[in-house]
Amino acid sequence: MLTQEAFATVNGKYDAIKARNPKAETHFVYAVKTTGIVCRPTCSARIPLLKNVTFFKTTQDAVEAGYRPCKKCRPHLTKRWNKQREMVLDFLNLVSRMKNDGQTVKDFKIAPIAQQLHISKWQLIKVFKRYTGTTPMKYIEGLLSGNRALLEGAIPVVETKRNWIMSQNSNQHEIGASDMFPPADINYPLGDDWLEQFLWIPETHSG
Repeated sequence: MLTQEAFATVNGKYDAIKARNPKAETHFVYAVKTTGIVCRPTCSARIPLLKNVTFFKTTQDAVEAGYRPCKKCRPHLTKRWNKQREMVLDFLNLVSRMKNDGQTVKDFKIAPIAQQLHISKWQLIKVFKRYTGTTPMKYIEGLLSGNRALLEGAIPVVETKRNWIMSQNSNQHEIGASDMFPPADINYPLGDDWLEQFLWIPETHSG
């Protein structure tokens, strides 16, 4: 079944939410009537009851209907313009297919997987850890063992220029010890200028 067809029905969309299926990214978002919040299909928040869910094509549609973007999954930060995030999602889809094909942990070798993604092994490890906080192999082990904590934390989010600057300022002033970016500022207008908010987080080099 084609991906788009898989999410054409309410039940198909809801199944994707329950599975936190990364393939559903960009196809739809869902809003929870009881909380007034709109989320990505991959959001790690508690799964709402279907009767409390309404679906939208885009986050902007949901915002215009009166819903607020979730601060956990930040659906208002569009993924398509960040190539590194695309690569991480491609990795998630690839290893999910391998698992469904019955492959075991011994079959998961990072170098061949990286080659299929047209990226070096070390670049895959670096980018994946930067976006998810874990390594590709640890994610695979979590996938095979059903470790939800690892799986739910491995859906990366595009960072905006504003958030990156905020994080740098926080680091400079030693506000907190976390490496996580601060919650997105959801008060700026949502429109055709979204692209201007996005960037690739600058590489840092040590030594």
